[in-house]
This record gives sequence, structure tokens and C-alpha cells, in this order.
Amino acid sequence: MRFITGIKSDQVSRKKVKSRIKINIESEMIETVNSNLKHTHMIRCPVLNNKEIIKTANVSFDFPPAGLTVSPSSSQLFEEDSVSLSCEEDDSSAGWRLRRNTTRETRTQCDDWGRSAGSSCNISFIVSLDSGVYWCESREGATSNSINITVTGGAVILQSPVLPVMEGHDVTLHCKTKTPPSNLPAAFYKDGSLIKETTGHMTIHHVDKSDEGLYSCDITGHGESPRSWITVTGQEVKGQELHFDFTTY
Repeated sequence: MRFITGIKSDQVSRKKVKSRIKINIESEMIETVNSNLKHTHMIRCPVLNNKEIIKTANVSFDFPPAGLTVSPSSSQLFEEDSVSLSCEEDDSSAGWRLRRNTTRETRTQCDDWGRSAGSSCNISFIVSLDSGVYWCESREGATSNSINITVTGGAVILQSPVLPVMEGHDVTLHCKTKTPPSNLPAAFYKDGSLIKETTGHMTIHHVDKSDEGLYSCDITGHGESPRSWITVTGQEVKGQELHFDFTTY
């Protein structure tokens, strides 16, 4: 098996980073390992064959200007829980702030419903009226990914990913009660149909697009959770694009 390796400096969201490029001539696969962002990409290169060798490979990465994260990482929360939302930003001077849409309000900022701390927002006592869509927005109007949060006054929630899941990855769903014990026998549903009965949690292995849908769970004697949509994506990072410019000899 033959490889060519090299180091190339690239521009990533206005930051200079280094990518190690490894090219397998026989399988026509290119592996790029970004040492700063810790992402690995396997890309098929149809211009390669056993007679052609890559001389240079210029690699660039396009990322969203900011990404929204939530802690705890769950799309469903119990009333009276606390939650922290943060804008992970490349440019702190852009003035990123949290916004949300709910059934009562549109595009309101953190100061109207939480406690702001820089580009983060904390809600110490969340209620069902806090259910809605949350996102980060800069002064210039650029936006991040959005996150749907459902707050329930019921006794059961389904803990599921708040961000799209990469194809081929495993996803674990947890069915939880507000009061202990939490690891009780539960039934899990997709689009209203029973998919599994187990204790506390279930794992979907090697997800693909057919696994997208509305998921919920039910614990006998406690009730049913709200439904949450799970999105499956073929992209390693939401909004990311890879650009290759090859010169052969």
C-alpha cells in the first residue's frame, strides 16, 4: 500500500490551521486529519490511479460562523430544570447573542428570558412556556444552527440528540422519569409505532436516513414523553464543505 503524506496550512473560518494529508494511491482515497479541529475526512479522488501521483493538494474547510450547544445535551427537559445555551464562536467581536421563538414571542433575546453571560445564556428555572426554537445571531444578522427544546410538566422525558446525527454513528435514547428510580422498563416509539421495549435506554446502531423521525417513550405508571425529531446527516460537521485543488505530474 502506497501513501503520500504532507502538511498544508489552510484557512478555516478566518483562522490558520494545519491539515495533514495522506493519500492512498492504490485505493484512490485521501485522508485529511485537521490537527487543530481534530476532524478526519476520507474522500475518494477519481483523478488518481496507479500511474498518477498527487504533487500538491490544497484543502480548505468552510464552517458555520458559530454553533449553538446546550447543556444538558437533551432536546427535552423537565419543568424546573436548569439549562445553559452557548454560542461557540470564531469571532468574538461579532456580538453573538442567543435568540428564540416560542408560542408567545418571536426573536426575543436572552435578557428577556434568561441570564446572559457573554455569548452564553442560562435559564435557572425552565417552564413549559420556554419550549421553542433557539439559535445564535450576530449583530450583522448571521445565524448559527438552531435547536428545538421541549419543556414538559409531565413525569417522563426522552433524552435524544439535539444536533443532527452522523450517518453510521450509534445513537442512544434514554427514557427518564422526573423522580427516582429513573432506569425503569420503557417502551420506545418511532412515528407512533413501537420499536422496542427495554430497561431505561435503547441504542440505534449505525444510523442512516431511514432512522429519521419522531421518537418518544412510555413508562408504565408514569406516562409518555413528548415527541422529538431526530435528524440524520451525511456531513461530519453541519454546514461544512471540503474543497480540494489537485495538481498532478
